[in-house]
Amino acid sequence: MAFTALDITKTWEDGEYWTEAIMDGVVTELEAWGGTGGVVLNNIEQMRLDIFPSTYTIDNDGAANLTNKIYDKQTESNTWSAVVDLETAADTGWEGVSDIVVTFTPELPGDYRATFVFTHAFYSTAGTAMTLACQFRLSDGSTTGGNIRSGTVSVGGGAVLESFIVPITISHVFTLTAGVATTIQLQKYLTAATNVGVHRIDAAADNYFTSMYVEKI
Repeated sequence: MAFTALDITKTWEDGEYWTEAIMDGVVTELEAWGGTGGVVLNNIEQMRLDIFPSTYTIDNDGAANLTNKIYDKQTESNTWSAVVDLETAADTGWEGVSDIVVTFTPELPGDYRATFVFTHAFYSTAGTAMTLACQFRLSDGSTTGGNIRSGTVSVGGGAVLESFIVPITISHVFTLTAGVATTIQLQKYLTAATNVGVHRIDAAADNYFTSMYVEKI
């Protein structure tokens, strides 16, 4: 990629006094190169339109307006290292899962992908048949991602204590507004629960891993 070079046509002799006509000719070529409608300005405007959102402003101070450069793109992450109880009785609707969140302020408007990784764990009451159906989704408080389902319909008996460990990765793309603090949270909806002894997200520091990550795309 190269800009058009400035090339001024010489219309005067060495030592010749510059007349208004000569100066007008030079100014015309300068404007055609770098002035309004000139090739340099048009090329810069083309890059601005291709790279920056419509809300981006130029303030002529020669200093960066963004902390997170376009090339590097903005990211935010969070981790959690303790067990989170998901309850053993069925819910009546969607509920936020405390602590499984990431909060940040987008510098630019547009699409941001949120990806949460966690371990869904549930154990039956000893000697019983357990049924558990739990849905998960991501929400920024105004929009929500698609639902995924985890759970089991099992046949218990005797002194058996059934246990299930399900690694889950859930992702959704949110369209966000620049400069507005945003919290993206995991939500759960326990739609069926019979003979459930333990229901939780396992996230002990030395055991399972829970992470929340957001990136501009």
